[in-house]
Amino acid sequence: MIKKNRKIRKNKKILVKNAINFKALNKRVKRVRATFYSQLNKFKKSAVFHFYLWRLVASTFLRFRVFPRIYSKRTALGTVIYFFLLILCSIWLGRFIDPAFPKSDAITFFTATAAMIGGILAIIFSLSILLMGNAAERIPVGFYETAAKDGLHDFIFFLISFCSLTVFIFSLLFGRLGLGLSVMAFQVTVFLVGSVFYLTFVFYQRVRQRLNPANVLKIAANQALKKLDSTYKRAAEIAEVLIRQPKLTNAVTKEEALATSFQYLQPELAYINSRLNYLFDYHDKLVASNERSSALGVLQVITQILQKYFQTRKDSSFVLPAGFLLATTSDSRAFLTPPLERLVAVGENYMRDNDNEGITRVISIFVQLCQSASQINYLTKHKVESPILEQCRGYLGQLLDSAIKFNYQEALFQGAVAYSQITPIAIKQGLHHEFISVYDMLHKIAMSALTNRFNVVLGEVINTYTAILSQMVSSRYFNLEIELGSLMEHLRNIIFYAYVSMTAGALENSFATQTNLTVPFDNLSSLIFQVAKAATEAKTVDGCLLLDLMQNEKWAEDKAELEKQVGWYIFQTEWFTHDAQKIKDNHAFDSLVEAATKIGLRAVQRDQDETAKDAIKIISNFAHKMLLYEEGDSYGFTEPRIMERACYIGILALKLGKKDLVEELKKYIKPFEEAYVKKWFPKELPEGHGVPSITKDQLMMEVHGLIRDMRQRRGLPPILDRSSEILTRLINEEDVNKFIMEVWGVKIETKSSSGMFF
Repeated sequence: MIKKNRKIRKNKKILVKNAINFKALNKRVKRVRATFYSQLNKFKKSAVFHFYLWRLVASTFLRFRVFPRIYSKRTALGTVIYFFLLILCSIWLGRFIDPAFPKSDAITFFTATAAMIGGILAIIFSLSILLMGNAAERIPVGFYETAAKDGLHDFIFFLISFCSLTVFIFSLLFGRLGLGLSVMAFQVTVFLVGSVFYLTFVFYQRVRQRLNPANVLKIAANQALKKLDSTYKRAAEIAEVLIRQPKLTNAVTKEEALATSFQYLQPELAYINSRLNYLFDYHDKLVASNERSSALGVLQVITQILQKYFQTRKDSSFVLPAGFLLATTSDSRAFLTPPLERLVAVGENYMRDNDNEGITRVISIFVQLCQSASQINYLTKHKVESPILEQCRGYLGQLLDSAIKFNYQEALFQGAVAYSQITPIAIKQGLHHEFISVYDMLHKIAMSALTNRFNVVLGEVINTYTAILSQMVSSRYFNLEIELGSLMEHLRNIIFYAYVSMTAGALENSFATQTNLTVPFDNLSSLIFQVAKAATEAKTVDGCLLLDLMQNEKWAEDKAELEKQVGWYIFQTEWFTHDAQKIKDNHAFDSLVEAATKIGLRAVQRDQDETAKDAIKIISNFAHKMLLYEEGDSYGFTEPRIMERACYIGILALKLGKKDLVEELKKYIKPFEEAYVKKWFPKELPEGHGVPSITKDQLMMEVHGLIRDMRQRRGLPPILDRSSEILTRLINEEDVNKFIMEVWGVKIETKSSSGMFF
């Protein structure tokens, strides 16, 4: 019994152990199965993703690479495939033709085939008549030949006629030819019939293209552009002959000869002008039939042709007297007058039809023409106005005069916008005569806006004046004082009339209107601040410029005077603080210290050691005066940071081996530090003084701070162009440590953290 119980307990242990192992195995199997299914799902997802990815890549490649190439070559591919099958068919049918074919049946076959081909000619005539009727109805007379006449049509007609005659000849010669030639006649006839069908299809395609007005427009534009190219080539050929004339004694440039050559090619230019007139006629027909989008496309084509002309005459244009005192014009005036007059007429018609999109496009075209005309270089020894630009702008003025007469708000608004785009060109090129016309037209637009209560137009006129004001000041316009006076006079009159209108109730007295009227003056105050700031910075630039001139041999005789001028720039700090009893710690004189520092750094680089010593002296004296005369809240940082600028000059001098400058600097550092410690670290601190956050070695710590600044600015472009940024571009960390060791005999180790250890 005992043995049996032991056996039972033993078997029970075995069963428990097996159960545990089974559970562990089951968990492991489940884990493996879960891992397997997880990997399987990932594989499925990856496979599905790559399937769709490659399908997208393949479809994209076919859609955007293969199919477009096939489509672009579809005519050639279709022709090759068609004639290949036609030849195979003709050869294959020859195997079923009986050489002993009855003569009467053969003659009937050939005659009927020839008649069928002749009937196809009637179809071609019908299509030609359809084309000519469409051309006469929808296209201007000038483009009739362009649309209706096609050399390929004539070629197809004669080719089909030749095929018909060939088959008819086969009917006459059949029976007199050998058996082999008779079979070949049938094969050739089959081939000719297939060829006639193909030629008929080509003829139909050409007629369909010619019936499309867009294709006619494209053909007309290409003809004009190609004519301009051929005219330029012809002018270049004539110029080569003119340059080599034996009678010429003075040197004639290629551009001058080219400009002269265009005077011999007036018939070609007249042809281009006629094409432009036909395009305007086509535009008018499209507008009359309410096809306004196509009409705007015609205007764009006209613009392209005129811009192409400007490009052609870019370096070959003469300035001619206009018949008035000091008035000038260009040798392109006669060519440009008709299309520009037509363009003005088109704009007036759009205003009569209340078409905002059309008048906006016309004004935009004038702006584009002015921008293209501004790139033309005139063959003259003296700087002149831009007569072609003036002509384009003048016709824009005529259009806006019509807009004022029609009281058309959209045209006036777009006109004000247009002048804001044209005036930068006049400012950049110094076309000061243009401003008179610009101001007069803006004044007219503003008066019309006030009369008709066009507040939006008035606001845009004010914005245009503001833009002109900003561009003039920022570009340092050469005649700035006079032009600003004229601009402000016009602006003052407009604002005065606006105020009167608001007082009388004719103009809405709203916050938006008042804000628009104050924009130029807000902008002017900002510009004055910028100019004043630039003038302060210019002192440093001028001082550095004088140092550079001292190195130039051409200024050797004036070197003493230049040194005196540099001294005046450096000693400005001394002059401003000479009689001062108190100096506020508000960095008011920081720009003066910066100027002296920059000049000192430049003097070290240019070997002007005496100037560098003067800069050190002035900066040091100013730092010492701040210790004595500073008033207001102060914390002991201002004086060492001013003296630090003198140390900038010493650091660069030590790097360049100028020990005498460093010794000069040491004479000022020691008295400064003694006075600094005496002021900020007295033996007995006054009541309420507190513990200062500065140290007795504050100047040395400020100089050492250059290392931190260099690390922070590493890889960054200079922003403020301060003396510290100029210095850090010329030195490295080792130069700073050498200077500290030279002056204070101390080595400071700066680790990656902010801690410092002596």
